[in-house]
This record gives sequence, C-alpha cells and structure tokens, in this order.
Amino acid sequence: MPTLPGKVPSWTPIAPLKSWEERKGLSWTDKKSGKLLTVEQIAYMIQAKIKREGIAARNVFAQVIANREQWIYQQLNSIEVSL
Repeated sequence: MPTLPGKVPSWTPIAPLKSWEERKGLSWTDKKSGKLLTVEQIAYMIQAKIKREGIAARNVFAQVIANREQWIYQQLNSIEVSL
C-alpha cells in the first residue's frame, strides 16, 4: 500500500494538541515536584517531541477504505441508476 508523506518536524499548532489531549483524557505528573501538569504544559511537551522526531507516514485514505470496504460496496450496490 503506498503511503503519503509523514509530518516533517515543525512547530505543530498547540490548540489541536490540547483538544486531542483533552479528548484522550491524558494526564502527567512531574516526577520531581509530584504536581499534575496542565493541559497546556503537556501540549508543549507533545509539540517538542513532534518537532524532534516528526510523525510517521501513513495513508489515511487507504486505512479508511480498508476498514469500511464492505460498507462502501453495500452503498454502491444500493444505488439505483435509471436511464
């Protein structure tokens, strides 16, 4: 399966990272102080990791098609065409 290029290291926007983090319910405790890090602090940590390592390439469209292939064929078969 061909892949689309991955995310190259860059400054990923913080807002989507914060939203993703909140949806996933992530939390992190600072080992030194024992304090819970804020959503924003964790987002900046994730941003730094993406900047350092990038994001692996993947073909999102092929993944969706593979996961929903049977449904797609059902939808196509249910379409009536009149001439």
